[in-house]
Amino acid sequence: MKSLLNVVGRKTGLDIQRYIKKAEEKTGKQITTYCEPFAGGFNAGLTLVEKGFTGEIVLNDLDKSVINFFTCLKEDWEKLFIECEALIVDMAKQLHEDDAVNKIRLYKENADNYKQAASEYVYRKSLSMRGMHINFSKFTDTEIDFFIQSETLQKIEITNFDYKEVMSRYNYENTFMLIDPPYYIPHIANYYRCDCSLFYHRELSEEINKFKGKFLLTYNNDEYINSLYERYNVDYKVRTIGREYIELYIDNI
Repeated sequence: MKSLLNVVGRKTGLDIQRYIKKAEEKTGKQITTYCEPFAGGFNAGLTLVEKGFTGEIVLNDLDKSVINFFTCLKEDWEKLFIECEALIVDMAKQLHEDDAVNKIRLYKENADNYKQAASEYVYRKSLSMRGMHINFSKFTDTEIDFFIQSETLQKIEITNFDYKEVMSRYNYENTFMLIDPPYYIPHIANYYRCDCSLFYHRELSEEINKFKGKFLLTYNNDEYINSLYERYNVDYKVRTIGREYIELYIDNI
């Protein structure tokens, strides 16, 4: 199940099940909890649910709009789908793109959580690395399937904590974490609503050093980041988002 919440840095195509299986084989212990402290679009976690992972699954993000979207999706996907569809129809009636953007804002400021979630979904649907380009298209079959299949979220715990709180709560040997923090790039804060310019990368490395379970940490390839994680396994992955770049996959398996 591919998440269609278009969050910057989302992990599409990551076979997290392979890493969990490798961790279980190395330790001889079953992984009973899977957690994403920086969930974003939650692609890997949704895929894990689809493949039948039976343990506890935790989706966490500091961005309240992202969490509200997944919470509404979990509670009543049909109601959220109707609100999303209504917003797209309203946007298409506007004469200018600025008016359409204003329509998203009005939904965002509405007291109803489902209207707020709809604005988040349509906003993300229109977002790219080059900025926002209003998307008036109706839902594709893939998008409709995403809403229908969201019933799998019933087994997922959704939280809105700082990552340190989450890592502390689930600091057990049988926990596996996919840790996908804001990358160490000067302008990265422009792509997040939370103030990532104040994110302390060394502090994260200290928290990871205290973690008792297994993890996969993803980062941009940078000399400073490499120096923080010299003690762990590092794999260099080539990814393409408009251009090719190297991403670090760091683990303790």
